Amino acid sequence: MKPKKQLAQQTTISSLPLSKKENKSLSEYTSNLLSKKDFKDFTLQTVSLLKQHKLKKTEVRVQVLNCFLTHSYALGSTELELLITKNLDRVTLYRTLKVFEKSGLIHPVIKDDGTTLYAPCLPEQCKIKHEHDNHIHFQCKLCRKTFCLNDLVTPKIISPQGFIIEKVNLKATGVCDSCNSV
Repeated sequence: MKPKKQLAQQTTISSLPLSKKENKSLSEYTSNLLSKKDFKDFTLQTVSLLKQHKLKKTEVRVQVLNCFLTHSYALGSTELELLITKNLDRVTLYRTLKVFEKSGLIHPVIKDDGTTLYAPCLPEQCKIKHEHDNHIHFQCKLCRKTFCLNDLVTPKIISPQGFIIEKVNLKATGVCDSCNSV
């Protein structure tokens, strides 16, 4: 396993809102976007979500959840590693992601290449119960970001006799609104 500093130098992610020169941590980035009062409220919202899902508040969990709350698209583990201020190992990150997934805070999005991204499954974003969270995932072919399209009506799929459908993955590709406006 490569040290985090080497990984950060070798990984180029165009979807991150930070320039290479800035290389700011998530808390620095977020606090620059928000006033001190709003930043405090934002952190309280994060802690409140952890409590609602009966999860213990840890520094890593707060930072990972903050990442999901500050991005409108699905994030992969590599992006999360670059955004999180605390120097953590991948095992801790993966365990946190699994706990969040099990509790219903996030859901996985499998890309065509087999990599897993995670998207928040918060009340204002996912209108369906987590166990039946069948919505369309949209991948922009220009910026490569993946978005949850929760407001689109998904087709009802009726399985043939004897088949039991446990999960449905619906994916659309095209150009997102940000790339389309350029």
